[in-house]
Amino acid sequence: FAELLALDDAASKDDYFDPASGAWDVDGLKDDLRLAKAAAAAPPVQPARPVQAATPAQPVPAARQGGEGESLFAELLALDDAASKDDYFDPASGAWDVDGLKDDLRLAKAAAAAPPVQPARPVQAATPAQPV
Repeated sequence: FAELLALDDAASKDDYFDPASGAWDVDGLKDDLRLAKAAAAAPPVQPARPVQAATPAQPVPAARQGGEGESLFAELLALDDAASKDDYFDPASGAWDVDGLKDDLRLAKAAAAAPPVQPARPVQAATPAQPV
């Protein structure tokens, strides 16, 4: 978690640690760390439109949250095929982790904007010259 926090100051321990069970969501941490590293390697993305001043967060009604959660997850899945609905949706309560989705979507967008890393080409062995 400390490594992720160094790359993404918006990361929250509450997103990865369950104090009731004392368990960490290690897979979620690994995924987000991978995205954060890719985002850190990406050049800064310029906003397409002026950034508006932040307004105080308003609670999102549960009915609207479901649609928003599904929409955000679909967008994240389009950018990161390793995304898992289980990381964001609790079937028992029917609730989405909208904040977690927004954070991961932000990281995935930054990673997608980064130029791809080109793997080193393997060195081919020289072949003997063929007689002509």
